[in-house]
Amino acid sequence: MLNAARWTVLGLLAASILVLAFAIGYVLADDDASASPTVNSSSDGQDLDGDVDFETLNEILSLLDDRYVDPDRIDEQALYEAAINGMLQTLSDSGTFYVDPVTVATSTGPSGSFEGIGATVASENGEIIIVAPIENTPAERAGIQPGDVIVSVNGESTEGWTQEKAVIMIRGPKGSTVTLVVRHSDGEEETLDIERDEIEVQSVTTQPPGGALEDGAGTPIDDVAYIYIREFSQPTIDQFREALRDAVDSGKRGVILELRNNPGGLLRTTVEVADEFLEEGIVLSEVERGSEDPQHIRAGSGGIATEIPVVVLINRFSASGSEVLSAALSDNGRATVVG
Repeated sequence: MLNAARWTVLGLLAASILVLAFAIGYVLADDDASASPTVNSSSDGQDLDGDVDFETLNEILSLLDDRYVDPDRIDEQALYEAAINGMLQTLSDSGTFYVDPVTVATSTGPSGSFEGIGATVASENGEIIIVAPIENTPAERAGIQPGDVIVSVNGESTEGWTQEKAVIMIRGPKGSTVTLVVRHSDGEEETLDIERDEIEVQSVTTQPPGGALEDGAGTPIDDVAYIYIREFSQPTIDQFREALRDAVDSGKRGVILELRNNPGGLLRTTVEVADEFLEEGIVLSEVERGSEDPQHIRAGSGGIATEIPVVVLINRFSASGSEVLSAALSDNGRATVVG
């Protein structure tokens, strides 16, 4: 279980490097914005290993420019990006994808706030699905519901998009508008023009769904703490430690750690959360390409709650950091994972 979670995180880390490499490479490749994109190759038209002739792509661009029946309709930048996306899609790895330089420059990281519409999304069966709108955000006010499918963003089909690409395309500066075509659970499609806003996300909450924990008979449960981590952002660890300290100091006999619909976030924050439950043990193992020796990230000297029983709740939308945390606590015998 730990190994599976490990590869999820490594895939995301690799993706971030790939995104930056492609973005910087394209920005520096040509100062003339009107020039046709070209694909670099060795002098003999072969790549460095001599297996693939990338010069063929340049020949195709030249043929289209010379012979295509309607050359004015050719968007060379779109062709360039389609070639990149086509290569990456053959990897069958949703964590490796291309983001154009403009999008990279305007995107935001998991800092606890962002500018967008305020909804968590997931990629499932080639579709982008709304996991949940965040309370009191443009997405909620527009009527977006959990389970809605985003069919297109600003006129571009979302078919085959990764979760990461969807987030990047939907986010944008406060005050700008994004147009979504949304298919509701009844099959009806609706076009929504949503004005983006600054979204402040409370990363950690202690309020259970419905307002209180209850047993099967409806009796309130007061001696078990409930902590929901929405995402692993920069403010998460301080908020989490405060909630966990309150649970321990008040004498709770157990903790329910809610990770359902948590899409992940910062690896460092994920490890810090795990540390609070572990006196020792491996939180995460990484294996670099070309190496057979794993590098272990181990728990610190002991956190706030190393003895209190823990139950972790997950679902199909618990990804990345959520998988790492639940696997680490399970593999070290510190939690029962349900979901």
